[in-house]
Amino acid sequence: MTPVTLFPPRTPPAWPTRAATAALEQTATLASPRLWSIESPALYTLRTRVLDGTTVRDETLTPFGVRTFAFDPDHGFTLNGKPMKLKGVCLHHDGGSVGSASPPASGNAACARSRRSG
Repeated sequence: MTPVTLFPPRTPPAWPTRAATAALEQTATLASPRLWSIESPALYTLRTRVLDGTTVRDETLTPFGVRTFAFDPDHGFTLNGKPMKLKGVCLHHDGGSVGSASPPASGNAACARSRRSG
């Protein structure tokens, strides 16, 4: 089971009411990243902050995985350089007796049954 941390809702910051936009592009390098795969879904977390001097005005945590994938007419689909068969199911949005507002556990259980069946 993956530990989950729930953060309380934030009160919007007292910023000026005029809209402002800015674009920023940055590059970072992971020296030896653990690759995300089906067997080992390694996820990193990127923390992005908006600072006003030293005061944090906003912060976002973004989970991401590092992997490579390719579709090739001769070799099919590869994930991190390894061939992988894509398998799917016809999984409807409804949760049976609980209707379309099914709890996430319903979908998780269906995916687990599908995975066990191959």
